[in-house]
Amino acid sequence: MIPAFPTESSYSNKNNAHKVLTSSNDMLTKIDLMYLADKMVEKGIITSEQKREIVDDRYHGLSGFQRINKLLDHLRDTVEVNEGTFQWFIKILNDYNTVWSKSVAKKLMDKYTELQKPS
Repeated sequence: MIPAFPTESSYSNKNNAHKVLTSSNDMLTKIDLMYLADKMVEKGIITSEQKREIVDDRYHGLSGFQRINKLLDHLRDTVEVNEGTFQWFIKILNDYNTVWSKSVAKKLMDKYTELQKPS
């Protein structure tokens, strides 16, 4: 089950979602890059051409870590203009339906929730 996500749009929420995604690269390397890229194309976060450049290492010879980082760059950029993208990403990780992806989704949401607490 996905925890409740704040619906009010604010700079703080977007900034916190961006921080959480920035710190998540290592955790996401075990999630299928093609799956994430396909979902991001469906959502309009990246184009089909951008997907090809990211998932096909013949284009740039990028390592797996570099490719997931490039994919997350696009996701972070989108979160800055639409915080609902973060909630969508948590859902995508849960829908991937592995113990690892669900654990990552929970960790990301926990980090987000912690950042939302007043200092």
